[in-house]
Amino acid sequence: MNKNTVECDVLVVGGGAAGIAAAVGAAGLGGRVLLLERYGFLGGMATAGMVGTVCGAFLGRATDRPRYACGGFVEDWTRRLARASSSKPVRLDLGLYVLPYDPWVFRRLADETLGAARRVETALHATLTDARVAPDGAIEAEALVWNRRVSLRARALVDCSGEAVAVAMAGGALRAETGRQAPAVLFAVDGATRDLSTRPGRVAALKRIARACRDGRLAAECSGISFLPWAAREGPLYVKLPLPNPPRGDWNRLARLETTARERIDAVCEFLRKEVPAFRKARLSHAAAQVGIRTGLRAQGESTLTARDVIGGRKRKDAVARGVWPVEEWGRGNRPRLTHPPEGDWYDIPAGCLVAKGFDTVFMAGRCLSAAEKALASCRVIGTALATGWAAGKLAASRALERPRNDAIHEIQRDMGAPRDF
Repeated sequence: MNKNTVECDVLVVGGGAAGIAAAVGAAGLGGRVLLLERYGFLGGMATAGMVGTVCGAFLGRATDRPRYACGGFVEDWTRRLARASSSKPVRLDLGLYVLPYDPWVFRRLADETLGAARRVETALHATLTDARVAPDGAIEAEALVWNRRVSLRARALVDCSGEAVAVAMAGGALRAETGRQAPAVLFAVDGATRDLSTRPGRVAALKRIARACRDGRLAAECSGISFLPWAAREGPLYVKLPLPNPPRGDWNRLARLETTARERIDAVCEFLRKEVPAFRKARLSHAAAQVGIRTGLRAQGESTLTARDVIGGRKRKDAVARGVWPVEEWGRGNRPRLTHPPEGDWYDIPAGCLVAKGFDTVFMAGRCLSAAEKALASCRVIGTALATGWAAGKLAASRALERPRNDAIHEIQRDMGAPRDF
């Protein structure tokens, strides 16, 4: 097997929302960027998990119209995604704004954005296999890119893997996962009648499912099924199915969870066709390529975001991103427990949450930033991941190019600007 050596200023691991933003942010500061993504497409959970809504981009509750929490890349990306998806923000019952989108559109927008970005090389089907920090602070890494082993050397690293795998390989300290947040899987159904686009129609279907769960005809977790109402009016109906939490000590638990997800999807679809009139002619269209994991390993940083910071709307002088989404804790039901920041306000995410403790050339963003578990239940959403990714890319490029961190922080703060209407 041939082996190449690739050099860059910033190595970004993971091409989800945070990784896309990190690559563009680092390149915009003048860094040469290599982005590694294990799938053959970009977007992470936004596409592989078929999340379907951008949460955390807009201020909520006190506003009568959607207002961006962050300007810069977050606003630009969200506006482009809305246009391409022919979508606009939807206000939920609790006053939270989300932007529905087509996962295929998200995937293609990522292709176009990174394809047009100068100084960014994207490697798909690329898996990081080793990473270490050299005495001079440089990152020495190994990756398998499709069928070729590649040696990598970078001046800085941004971990957007969702599981802090790059930080762990480099020897950084981690926070253990607890598995308290229930996983879920999304799938799409074609042929359901328009009854499902109305609240009474969805409630009637959910009552039948709940009865089947009580009778033992469906697994207990299926009682937490929810239908995404904005997707039911035209095109396929998207369904979110909660899954059981596998034992944390099982090294192969994700594989078992994926198998369970497919079994449950088949069982639910068969039940719906037989027992719910609105689904008599329905069929499974497609399912997410990956189950949705809401929590996992995350890095310890120079600072740690806490639940008190989130709920209290804490502001920071070294803020590089804003979070607005409530602490969202999922159990077995079809509604999460929500604890909100102050009405119409936000909390700041400081730069230290994106810098690995003890390693000033190792950064992280998205779901593996430095946060307590309840704080992560707020900042893990797509809108905030875009913001932290953009900031981490800028901070990493600044370090790689030997520029002062404070200069990068001030530039990021100028990008964020003040909240603006959609």
